Amino acid sequence: MSRSDYESDELVVLQGEGVTLKVERVAEHKPPDWPGTHVPKQMHLDLFVTDLDVAEKAAIGCGAVKGDSQPAPDR
Repeated sequence: MSRSDYESDELVVLQGEGVTLKVERVAEHKPPDWPGTHVPKQMHLDLFVTDLDVAEKAAIGCGAVKGDSQPAPDR
């Protein structure tokens, strides 16, 4: 289970067992157009969940955007 060690409007630091993740706001950020390459990915995370539908809804609720192209839609 992770917890927020530090959080502000510009930075969030999350810590779990053996892992620290720092996320920082970028001024004038342009989201990637994956799978296109006009605006390339800046970062990639693989996340493992027990219920994909619940996790997807939670991520979208936090501001994530589901891409039009899904490389493995049945998984």
